[in-house]
Amino acid sequence: MSKNKRKTAAALLLAAVMALGSIPVFGAGTFSDMDGSPYEDAVENLVSQGIINGYEDGTFRPQNTITRAEVCVVTTKAMAPGEQKLNEARMNGFPDVHSGYDWAKKYINYASAMGVIDGYPNGTFKPAGNVTYNELSAMVLKGMGYRQSELAGSWPLNFRNKALELGLYDGIYENMTKTQVAQMNYDAAATRGDAVLMITAGLSKLRERGKEALPGPDSHAYDDGSYHWIDGLPSSLSIKEAVDIMQHQGYLAEMAELNRKADEATAKGYADNVKTLKDGLDLLKVVDPETAMAMNKQGITKGNYEIAKLQKQFANDNIENNYRAELNSIEYQTVTLYYGVLQAQENLRVAEDNLAVQEEMLKNVQAKNKVGMAPNIEVTSQQNQVTSARQAVKDAKSAAENAKMNFNLLLGYSVTDNVALKDGLTPLPFPEMTLEEAISSAVANRLDNAQIEYAYELASVAMKYLRAGKKSTAYLTQENQLKQMELQLNNMPKTLEIEIRNDYIDLTAKYQAIQDAQEKLTLVKESFRAAKVMYDVGMNTLADVQSAQLTLYQTNQLLMKSIADYDIAVYEYEYATGLGKKRISF
Repeated sequence: MSKNKRKTAAALLLAAVMALGSIPVFGAGTFSDMDGSPYEDAVENLVSQGIINGYEDGTFRPQNTITRAEVCVVTTKAMAPGEQKLNEARMNGFPDVHSGYDWAKKYINYASAMGVIDGYPNGTFKPAGNVTYNELSAMVLKGMGYRQSELAGSWPLNFRNKALELGLYDGIYENMTKTQVAQMNYDAAATRGDAVLMITAGLSKLRERGKEALPGPDSHAYDDGSYHWIDGLPSSLSIKEAVDIMQHQGYLAEMAELNRKADEATAKGYADNVKTLKDGLDLLKVVDPETAMAMNKQGITKGNYEIAKLQKQFANDNIENNYRAELNSIEYQTVTLYYGVLQAQENLRVAEDNLAVQEEMLKNVQAKNKVGMAPNIEVTSQQNQVTSARQAVKDAKSAAENAKMNFNLLLGYSVTDNVALKDGLTPLPFPEMTLEEAISSAVANRLDNAQIEYAYELASVAMKYLRAGKKSTAYLTQENQLKQMELQLNNMPKTLEIEIRNDYIDLTAKYQAIQDAQEKLTLVKESFRAAKVMYDVGMNTLADVQSAQLTLYQTNQLLMKSIADYDIAVYEYEYATGLGKKRISF
């Protein structure tokens, strides 16, 4: 793989040194607050490289804190990815990185895509929050190529302990008393000066290994085998990691983000309409009857005002729900392809195992044939079995390669990249929610149900404020529409109940299919073993052994398919009992 297509983890560390200001660089000698400071040498070193900045008043302010958004901006600027790559970086998906952070958004996108920073469990980024020592050490270590999955323990001790082991805190501790070190609060905001010391320590560790952090992420200066990139994407993926990539990067993620922005624009339009109608209704109170009538004809009515309020409220309530439903759809597509690759790979493994068994059986038959214990026809028969097994391996290999190409294409890799899948083909836990709880959850959360309720409310308001005789076409049409909406509204819970009950039955059946296949596999393995033993002592024929092996081969394939079908059904069941995976209009 060429260097210009490998994303260097070391470059991320070098990038982190920019997390110390965004004002034009001043020489070390111009920092009035740095003379004799314990940070002076580290700051001077980094300033000389043009990768950290001071303030316009000529100070560096090493005791100041730095926000997460500022870290991302200057870190990404140090990577020098260019405007094209910045603009192409996957959407970060953080709801609190809003329009007030337009100056930082594309940089946060890039830093998130490169794995330098993470959000919080609730999905936010907290751009105005100060970077803590725990977060700083994690960022530096990630820049050096370490990942949480590769470190012992859990957050934040895993990163902190690794940082301590590597001496990243040594420079910081030198400026503290033993008591201060013992009582250090690693969740406190890190200072600019301490950030310089830790980053410098990380760079020193890289240089000890003979690695130089090169500018930009398009070279791979650090690689100890623990972490690898393929064109900016990890070379091994869990299902969760694959889904995360898909939900934040590429065409589908961009469409989801654009749809969310479109929903926000629609909600704003409804809000503007509410204000316009409210102002118009206030004006109706003071204008003459003729003007009031003209305004009514233009739509300034109490009915339209109430409808607009409903539209505004429903839109605001469901912007994020729509986005989450679209993310569910992206997750489902990703999971389906991931399991498709897993199943294809397992089928290839089973086919290769079958070929090995068939070749072993051929050797056995040939040996028996040489001593007159097996006729020539059995040798020919087994040779045919080996030929068929080899073809089955070729077919399985082709299917596996095709599945991987489709998976790579979806996630933005080259179709020929060898992406390792971390998760195996194992059954997911059966959903804990009872059937009745699942039905209640679907009725309460499904967006299609919410949309019907919304349509009924709109029709009800339109009917309430309709100015038409009860025998008029307008009245009868509106009355009929309202009745249809009411019928759908009353029927929807029953429809959802039937859907969830059928899904539950299907899920239960697929779960049982795994148990059945596992039990059958145990029996079939024993039958095959017994058939071989009996053949060796002349108590059955080669055809019996071949039949037993074929059954074993088919049962293995059946088990793999059963697990894949069940696991995908678990995802579908969770969508069905939640928001669903389809957007709604409002």
